[in-house]
Amino acid sequence: MLIGRTNFEYKFQPCEVAMNILLMINSNDPELKWNAVRFGNVLLEGGDDVSIFLNGPAAAWYEGNSEALPIKELTKIFCLSEGALCA
Repeated sequence: MLIGRTNFEYKFQPCEVAMNILLMINSNDPELKWNAVRFGNVLLEGGDDVSIFLNGPAAAWYEGNSEALPIKELTKIFCLSEGALCA
């Protein structure tokens, strides 16, 4: 929530209301999937309700899982944190 402007800088106050957020993924790019689930986890930690919808090629969610991009592990954390993964 924007609360004011000082010296051309905005000061933000955290919102106290949880938001319902939907992330739609329509790509099979492993880095994009990894970043989406990481972002989802950050939002869940902030108290928001998050759903990730897998569309088209993204339905092959674990494709591209590796040590560098641990999609599977982050997805497990996402689901255990009450995030919704839909296809």
